[in-house]
Amino acid sequence: MPFHAVLHSRGRNFAVRRHHTITTLDFCDVSDFEMQDFNHQNAIFALSITRQHRSDGPSPYFAVEVEPSFGMGASFKCLRIELTETVPCTEDGEPLSGTGS
Repeated sequence: MPFHAVLHSRGRNFAVRRHHTITTLDFCDVSDFEMQDFNHQNAIFALSITRQHRSDGPSPYFAVEVEPSFGMGASFKCLRIELTETVPCTEDGEPLSGTGS
């Protein structure tokens, strides 16, 4: 679990980053792919995945949106999402010693 909600002393919830992990996802059977503003950095601000249903074609499917922070944004549909790898890492994204490939 990369984020953990904690109760702040003033009674407000905040997301606290813990358990930093580099995660690899494979999106399978992709359709309706759209991408814009690809560049040298492509920092992602948010990744949104919602399960959808349709009357024509395979259902259910996943609608995926990549919201850019700087660079590429994208959207597509897919039938399956596979979690292929998780690697514990530091806050700076460096794999912890003894982990990863």
